[in-house]
Amino acid sequence: MPVRGSLRRHRFTGTAVSLSATVALAATLSACSGDEPPKKAYTVPASLCGIPVDPALVKAALPGGNSLTMATERPNGGTVRCNLSVDSKQALSLAQAWWTQGQTTATAAYAKAVEASAACREPAAAS
Repeated sequence: MPVRGSLRRHRFTGTAVSLSATVALAATLSACSGDEPPKKAYTVPASLCGIPVDPALVKAALPGGNSLTMATERPNGGTVRCNLSVDSKQALSLAQAWWTQGQTTATAAYAKAVEASAACREPAAAS
């Protein structure tokens, strides 16, 4: 009799654990599948900082949000950066660079790396 009673308890416990695991898994999956990506309530222009783009391709790379702002930076004579922010958070930065005739890709890349490294070492401006 003790063996039979323990088998019943084992079956009940095993069934209860399986049922609990199934309910937990179903709740987790339904919570995940119900989430929709954040809406993109802004419009992407056909030109970013003067460079023509396909708005649909750019919008696909951006996060959801309400507003899109664009800022142009010219850190030196040969670089133009276009920074896109969604809801005041930087989301994408595009750069276009030119270098002098006779300069190779390797020397231009090295110069940009040195410039970026120097920018990282500069203390942040006080607000």
